[in-house]
Amino acid sequence: TVEAATVTDVLFVLALPLTYVAGAGAVVRASPRPRLAAMRVVALTLGVLAALSLLELAAAVRLVHWELVFKVLRGEQQHYVPDPDLGFRHAPNVRRSGRPRSDVELAWGLPARRSDHVIITYDRRGYRNATELNRADIVLIGDSYVEGSYVSDDQIVSSLLQARLSRPVANLGVAGYGTAQELVVLKRDAMPFEPRAVIWFFFEGNDLYNDHQFANVLLASREVRATPWTDGHRWWRRSLMRHAQGQLRLILYPLVPTYCPHFGTMIIGPHRGQKILFWPEAAVTWTEFERDRWEQAQHTLREAVRITREHGVKLLLVHVPIKFRVYRDFIGFSPGSELSDWTLSPLPDLFAQFCRTEELACLDLTGVLRDAVRAGRMPHAPADSHWSPEGHQLVARRLEEMLGSFGWLHAGGTS
Repeated sequence: TVEAATVTDVLFVLALPLTYVAGAGAVVRASPRPRLAAMRVVALTLGVLAALSLLELAAAVRLVHWELVFKVLRGEQQHYVPDPDLGFRHAPNVRRSGRPRSDVELAWGLPARRSDHVIITYDRRGYRNATELNRADIVLIGDSYVEGSYVSDDQIVSSLLQARLSRPVANLGVAGYGTAQELVVLKRDAMPFEPRAVIWFFFEGNDLYNDHQFANVLLASREVRATPWTDGHRWWRRSLMRHAQGQLRLILYPLVPTYCPHFGTMIIGPHRGQKILFWPEAAVTWTEFERDRWEQAQHTLREAVRITREHGVKLLLVHVPIKFRVYRDFIGFSPGSELSDWTLSPLPDLFAQFCRTEELACLDLTGVLRDAVRAGRMPHAPADSHWSPEGHQLVARRLEEMLGSFGWLHAGGTS
């Protein structure tokens, strides 16, 4: 349970000073001159406390951001930069390789499970394209699913679709974007590619909440939005003690394991018995807040329809389901698991209704991904909430089929 994991964290923090005191006491007791040993222990302790206080003070006065320091040491820096129009974006011309932790592993302080390296490349605009493009027949817009979190450049849906169609495909997905930011991407960055088709991915898990966050960002002036995104972080976000504790959890994982309480176990197919970790999107119930945000999102999508039609560009809207919606009928829960109480939002039905009302070309990936799991495949990474390389292949294949059936890429295609 979440409560058990929280108690474990509290006990771990309490155990650190207790372990130090016990070790110091053992040294003093074993010393032939206990009084001298005790004085040395006290002096050492005061020196350590003074050093930690100075390092913590550096965070309090904004000289050091310890979260960023530890991320750099672990090779997990995100390379985000401020953008007055979008709030943030990826830094341009970045290429890195590493063995990343999944989003679930990051959230629960778990070490990286994967053994292979992931290659990530951002172009001069800060988008996930391994090669520079000045024009593209197809542009993909969305969040981390489109950007390709947890997979390499050659495994993401845009690269696979480009190889299948032998046509340039631009990836304009950015992790953390909602529909409001994606509309800015469409206007500012997608249209200059002169695409024949735009494929816009709507993720039911957090797009509405990202829209709400972006609305709050827009309350600030452009000058404020152009300042580094870390400037607004207060002391606790920068704290050494906070982030050193997380680093110690990773180092001491073999002795004091951490775990994600949001998991199920596959009960069918060749992956029977495998543990599947989930991000808790389904733990949030559907309320008037979400309904209101969906209304706002519809206005955004209608504006996207207007812009693409004005430019003679075809638009395909794609609904991306949360991982729990895809796997819930194929996993078992442990007794007391929160997953048994999770609920699913009505967004797929609302999305389909919107598409019918607006007479739009739409695709709901729920069936494609569920059928893959039923057939014994693994379209999501077991330890991450995003698609696996196999999932990206499934989505690319389905998009190729739809584009072919519409005839959008044929000369003079009008379907």
